[in-house]
Amino acid sequence: MTSAEYIQNFREQYHLSRNQLAFYTGCSANLVARLENGAEPSREWWDSFRDVYARYDAQEAMQEEAFDFTNEVEMLVEEEERRNLRERAETAGKKEAAPALQADDPARSVREARRRHGLSSSELAELLGVSRSRVSQMEHGKISGEQAASILAMIERTCGKQEEILPG
Repeated sequence: MTSAEYIQNFREQYHLSRNQLAFYTGCSANLVARLENGAEPSREWWDSFRDVYARYDAQEAMQEEAFDFTNEVEMLVEEEERRNLRERAETAGKKEAAPALQADDPARSVREARRRHGLSSSELAELLGVSRSRVSQMEHGKISGEQAASILAMIERTCGKQEEILPG
């Protein structure tokens, strides 16, 4: 890679104008343009460029660390929220005995199980790893009885109690 390509790549990578690079390296924008067109930079210019590069490289590394830290914190918060939802669902489920569910009305069974565990449809969707619209489909009978039984089992596994499903 030529010095001209190196300088251009640096400017593009960090979204710097020629004027900005000139300011940071203590030269004119005209000189930066000449360097990008193939003129050879002086030793002094390279030294100031290396300082600028090191500063930007360190700044980028700090931003990446901050981004990684933020993602990690977000994951921990989400995990804690799911744990709190499960605990709340388990507590609500223990307060109210689970009635036998009718296999002929799986939608009602899904809705009752969700309510018994004290969950909103959004919270249930998050716990099951499905969309809120999918929970709505379940509760409005848009799924088969076999799928409903599977969903009920997932609800109870997630919330900590087994449902008894009676034949219709």
